[in-house]
Amino acid sequence: MQDLKVVATTRIWEAKNPHNSDFPMWHPVGSNEYVIGYISVEEDEELLLTDVAEHVKKFIHMLEGLTRPGTVEVFSGYEVYHKDGLTHNEQFQLTNGDTIDFPADDITILETKGES
Repeated sequence: MQDLKVVATTRIWEAKNPHNSDFPMWHPVGSNEYVIGYISVEEDEELLLTDVAEHVKKFIHMLEGLTRPGTVEVFSGYEVYHKDGLTHNEQFQLTNGDTIDFPADDITILETKGES
């Protein structure tokens, strides 16, 4: 049995000219990583895209509910890791700074709390 986690990446865009709604001049100002789901796959089975898609759909819906003045966060992709493995961003931080200052947010915890 392989225990995997699905990690979504986003891009944050900020309006650098918010006073002119016709030409807001969007600039990328960062990105985030979110653990959006966990999947268990038998050793002799392959991971199905439909399994990943369920988590991605829920996450995109959650992103649509986030509104912040002057910024927009958009889904830019996903990656699948072993459940206890580090994401690329976490590995970069650990390798270059000897610490993980910004781990991927696990939003599955929020979903569980919201359902109870």
